[in-house]
Formats: sequence, structure tokens, C-alpha cells
Amino acid sequence: MKRFFISILISIPCISVAQFKNVELPASDGEVSSGVAISQKETSNIIISSSSGKMYFTEDGGTSWSSSSLGKAGNSSTVAADKKGDFYAISQDGEQLTTYKAKAPGQEWAEEGAQNFAGITDFCFVSHLDKGDLGLTVLQGKKDSECTTSVKYYDGNGKKWSDPLEVTSVKGECAEVESSIKGSSLAYGTEDQVYAVWLKNGGKIWLDRSYDKGKTWLRNDISATDQVGGSDLKIDGVSNWTNTPVLKVDRSITQYRGSLYMAWTDMRGGADNADVYFISTRNKGDYWSVPVIVNTDQSGKHQFMPAVASDATTGVIYVLFYDRRNSDDTTTDVYIGYSIDGGNSFTNKKVSEKPIDMSNDQSFGLDLAAHEGVIVATWTGISDGKTKIMASVMTQQELVPEIKTDSGKKKKK
Repeated sequence: MKRFFISILISIPCISVAQFKNVELPASDGEVSSGVAISQKETSNIIISSSSGKMYFTEDGGTSWSSSSLGKAGNSSTVAADKKGDFYAISQDGEQLTTYKAKAPGQEWAEEGAQNFAGITDFCFVSHLDKGDLGLTVLQGKKDSECTTSVKYYDGNGKKWSDPLEVTSVKGECAEVESSIKGSSLAYGTEDQVYAVWLKNGGKIWLDRSYDKGKTWLRNDISATDQVGGSDLKIDGVSNWTNTPVLKVDRSITQYRGSLYMAWTDMRGGADNADVYFISTRNKGDYWSVPVIVNTDQSGKHQFMPAVASDATTGVIYVLFYDRRNSDDTTTDVYIGYSIDGGNSFTNKKVSEKPIDMSNDQSFGLDLAAHEGVIVATWTGISDGKTKIMASVMTQQELVPEIKTDSGKKKKK
């Protein structure tokens, strides 16, 4: 197996004075931010993935960045960390998913294996940080007497994936109708639980779960919450975006351990007022909390595309999202909301230093990771007419002053 490495060591200039320093990664125009992972062994080692298969890594907590490559172009890629300090990436090219692995710091990627998934339209890739397992949910379509879509679960080690296990008890249709399914999110519990959620057009987000590492799933899916607007929300300036609910599990040693957290974009406030909604459950999905709005503004403007992280060492919940509260047009900022009470309430802070020009329809992406008090946000920005991948490395001490703790100090080698 060939290994690929392209190193571009750069010194990142400070873009402007702001609460949180932003850095521009050495990405090409047109690349979209698609994922971020923090090493579970060394929090100063961070990797950000892009839509093109380029990977950007830092060993010093974001002061300087280098780039590497998966060596194969794809139309999307994502990255995850495991408990040993290694990294995994998956890239999609048509119906094929290829898995890669890198030792720290992420400068050399080796292909682990490639596998075809017939009818794939979307996938979600996660790593079980306690047990070392890898998992996939894949949205796959099947053209039989009627075109149907369903969410399937696969586990494996990256070299080979298991036979598919059907997650959805009621399949969706392929067409843009009320019963169509778009996208899914996957999360591992604190023991042998596996959880999956998806949005089915028609106003519902559904959950299924397994208590035996994904071998068996519920006979009937659980209706988690209502959703207004469907998976194909219209946000001016944004294209190729599927409104997928994001699911995370609280792994902290706090009173909220084992809780499930879910965020999504919702238009129950009106077609010109998308908001980021959040719910939680303390009993593995049987009953969910009343939805709360993460964005705390009263602007009546769009907030959308949430990414969620729950710090397993501190219990703080973070939600990153695009936000137009400060604009009367498509100019957009990036905000983060954090909660120290299990998602009952959120405090908002602006992360982006420069506004993003979303006047032309194109793809955007953002992601978020948190570990041992280090929080890393990455997003797609536009300035001077060029697409850029941006990042901000924050600490809990900077972001969450309510908690007086030593956590959040970056580790040094």
C-alpha cells in the first residue's frame, strides 16, 4: 500500500483582533471543510479534513499547520480519532468508500481497504472511543418495484466492513416527497449501545438503537421529535446541503453520562427564520426533552447547519453553527453555543472574525470537536471571492468562564 505525504509548513498570520483567533488553512479555492478530530493522546495534535481528500494537521495546538493527502480524490471525506492516538479517514468516490489510517501526527496515510455500497447517497462515520470499534451508517437506495431508501449499519476495522444491518423499520422513497429519507447520524453509547437518527421528510426525526453492538435493532423506530422544513431547507446562498440531525452521546463522568444529545435546523419560526434546535434524553431515547433553541438571538434571521461536540472529560456541550443575526442579507458569521447544564440552556459567542459572503450558491461545511478542555471549530469561509477553510482552536478556560478549572490547557510535548 502506498503512502502519501505533502508537507506545507506555514506560519498562520492573525487575520484580525477578535475574541478567538481564526486561522486560514493552506487549502485550494473550492475546498470545503468536512471534518475535524483531536488526538485522544495529545490534544495539540489536530486533523481537519477537506472535501477534496486533503488533510490538514497541527502538532502545536494550531500555531502552525501542515497538509497531507489521502492520495485519492473523492467527492467527500471525513476524519475520526481512536483511543490509541491514531486517526482514520473515509473518502467517498461514487459508490465506493475507502478507509485510510494514519499514525500521529497525520502526515502519512495508508489505505486500509475499499468497499462498494450499492445505491449510497450519504454516510456517517464514527469511532468508538472506549472500545476501538469503527462504525458506519449508510443511506442506500434500491430500485425494485418502487425506489426506496433505508439506513443501514456496518461495523468493522477499516479494512473490511460487516454485512449490512437494516436500521430503518419503515423505508423511505427516493423521490422528493414526504416519505423520503436524507442522511443519518450515528453515535456509540457508553457500553454496547449503538444509536442512529435520521430525518424523514414529513415532519419527524426518528431514532433506532441496538444494545448488542449493532447486531440487532428495534422492531419499531422511535419518533424522537417533530421537525419543520424537511431535509432540503432553502437557505439563500447555500447549495448541496442536506439538513441532517446530529447525534452525540455524553461520555463524561458527570450526572449527564449516557445522555443523548441531538441538534438540527428547523423552520418552525418561519421560512426566513431558521433556528438551531436541541433536545436530550436521559433514558436511551425513550423520552426526549422539550426542544430548546441554541441560538439566543431575537433577530428573526437564519441560524443553520449545526455541528455538536460533548467533551467527555468536562461534560460541557458545544454547538457550532452558521449565523446571520448581524446581517440583513446573506452575509454570515459563525457562532458557538455552549451548555453546562446538560443542554437545558445555551450561551452564545461569536467565533468567526470576518463575515462570510454567501451571495453565490455553493457548498459549505463546518465541524466541531472537543477533548480535555480543547475545542476546535472548522468551517468553510469566503473572502475576496475565494473559498477558504478556516479553523479556531479554543480552550474551555477562554470559552466557558463559568467553570473554574485547570482543564483546557494545551498539552505540550
